[in-house]
Amino acid sequence: MNQPKTQQGKTMNLFLILMGMMVLAGAAHAQLTVEKKITVDKNVPDNGVLRTGFTWSGSGLSYVDSVSVSVNLSSPFTSNPIDLSDLSGSIRHGLTGEEGARTGTLFSAGSMNSMSQTFTQAASLDGNWLASNYWRLDLADGQGGGIAQLEDFTFSVTGTAANSGTLDVGAGGTIAAASAGTQEIGAAITSSGSGTNAVKLNAGAGKTLQASGGLSGSGELKKQGEG
Repeated sequence: MNQPKTQQGKTMNLFLILMGMMVLAGAAHAQLTVEKKITVDKNVPDNGVLRTGFTWSGSGLSYVDSVSVSVNLSSPFTSNPIDLSDLSGSIRHGLTGEEGARTGTLFSAGSMNSMSQTFTQAASLDGNWLASNYWRLDLADGQGGGIAQLEDFTFSVTGTAANSGTLDVGAGGTIAAASAGTQEIGAAITSSGSGTNAVKLNAGAGKTLQASGGLSGSGELKKQGEG
């Protein structure tokens, strides 16, 4: 028996609504924060710029939402101590001439008041993770006098998880769930360290990390958080 046209219309509308809900559910992408430590041990040139470039080919991300950098400085010369107010910093993603390459200011002169400090940049670096996998931290000394040394920095990126590839945060690095619910890691997690060099998996309350891409390497994974 054929349905009345009004009932057919209601059935079709319900079908379209359900299809729309399925599309929206499929569009949801896992949000991760990946963090690794970069050792430098170089002086910031007096009245000059220290440029530290590095390639991160195994981030496990396809899109960048924000970047945080925790810089760790020292003052190598007691006769010419560091003047933190002279320093400024920026972060760049992408090679010169690469489509989508972008630079964001981390902090301006006068903003730094501690030898170890964290700065975050979001809007200027928002966009796709670029094919070159290239990043560069620039620390500038805007005044003569006072030498700073960049011991190391912790580089942290929050963004959308890739569906495949590798995720290598290096010795002692961290992979964290950036949003509530289950965050699926599509890339294969690589770990080669143990003890303090083990990869940390951090999921706070109400958050879950799911390693759908599998694991590789002979190292350890350490769970952190209540999730």
